[in-house]
Amino acid sequence: VMHNRMIRTNLYDQLFDTYKEQGIFGTAALFIEEDEEDVFRATCMTVGSWCIGLDRRGRVNRFGRDMTRTARQLAEEFGEDALPEQVRATLRDKPDGTRYELRNLIEPSDEWGLGGGGPGGEFRWRSLWWLKGFYEPEFLRIGGYHEMPVMVPRWRVVAGDVYGREQPGDLALDDAKTLQELELDERAAIKKGVRPPIVMPDNLIQGDLKDSPGGVTVYTPMQDRPVITPLYQVVFDHQAAAQKRLELTAYIEEAFYVNFFRMWTTDQRQGRTATEIEAREAEKMYMLGPLIERQQSEMLDPLIERIFSIMNRRGMLPPPPEELGGEDMKIEYTSILASIQKQTAQAGIDIVLERTGQIMQMQGADGTRPAILDKIDFDEVIDQLADMYALPAGVVLGDDVVAEAREAREAAEAEAQAQVQMMQEAQAMAQAAPQVSGALRDMGETPAPDGGNLLESMAGMAGSQPDMGMAGGEMI
Repeated sequence: VMHNRMIRTNLYDQLFDTYKEQGIFGTAALFIEEDEEDVFRATCMTVGSWCIGLDRRGRVNRFGRDMTRTARQLAEEFGEDALPEQVRATLRDKPDGTRYELRNLIEPSDEWGLGGGGPGGEFRWRSLWWLKGFYEPEFLRIGGYHEMPVMVPRWRVVAGDVYGREQPGDLALDDAKTLQELELDERAAIKKGVRPPIVMPDNLIQGDLKDSPGGVTVYTPMQDRPVITPLYQVVFDHQAAAQKRLELTAYIEEAFYVNFFRMWTTDQRQGRTATEIEAREAEKMYMLGPLIERQQSEMLDPLIERIFSIMNRRGMLPPPPEELGGEDMKIEYTSILASIQKQTAQAGIDIVLERTGQIMQMQGADGTRPAILDKIDFDEVIDQLADMYALPAGVVLGDDVVAEAREAREAAEAEAQAQVQMMQEAQAMAQAAPQVSGALRDMGETPAPDGGNLLESMAGMAGSQPDMGMAGGEMI
């Protein structure tokens, strides 16, 4: 439901601009505002029009922005009664003639959770609007938000940094300037080679000089020297310039991780083994790992939670299952970058399993169960691999389903084993029956010392004993 709504809005278009802002300036700001028509709207605000503040944990918790509005726009947004008298006068005379500097600050509300009325007590985040240079009224509006409406992803921060640093745009700036200067020099050299600066006598300048193709200029030749000569000889090494351009371009592409994204193209994979490709991807992911983690924590997680909360308040989402009551949401990402980032741990799993197999062969050489198997949770290994490759739900069964299947299989195996044992006992009895029958016959034919035969004598001895397996004087 959320994904379908995201597609219908301008979110992905503004996310594209947000990533560009962050890559060039190191910090970006994406504003998610509730909208009556589209449920929510996204706005990427360019660097220079806003500022941020941090809490004690280094998280962005204050956002201020500047914008300009005409008197008519201010009246449409805040109402005419909320405007200062001077602005109302401008609205009557020249509603679009003057622009005013409007400021907005979003910060944590000191009154939230205390039970007070008004925006300060209802919303976790307070929103203040005022006009620069006007103090009556103090604020045009005091509003609020249930969630922080602005996502501020930063490229990299160190210690007490407020804004991001070491972004590709900053690292590649010098090379980009050098490349532009080289391009300008080469173009100037080409132009001067075709139309070089020249020297000529002043009397020719005053005359009719026709330097266009096919033009004819009549002049009086000078002795031992042509009339028009180049001022200087232009010598430019175009081959060296081309090589330098390639080097500068490679530096810029490296700063912007172009080679990393080219790894998925066919030409970059030809002639390489799967192991080599996996190693190269893992190497790049180690470099991008912290950046991707910051994207998730500072932009994607709060973005999804903001959209989820807006749609949930509007009743656009089904009620959650009872099992999820009171549980925190855990957002899992299945994009290519997220999957590859998880797959970097696969190499470690493969190595451990390979070494485990070698130890199993040594421990199981005598036919006993290898003790090393008690150390590996193979169910968890399968779960981790399935998560790395973002397998669809249902491909790998849950722990509860697996436990039920194993219990049913163990019960079936126990029943089958009992039946086999019963069959084996019956077969043993059947095999022993002829021998018992022959022994009884021999005993019946063998005379006893006190008369009769040995079988009758033993039956009499058994009958004289208390309940020893005799019923009615007969052997059971």
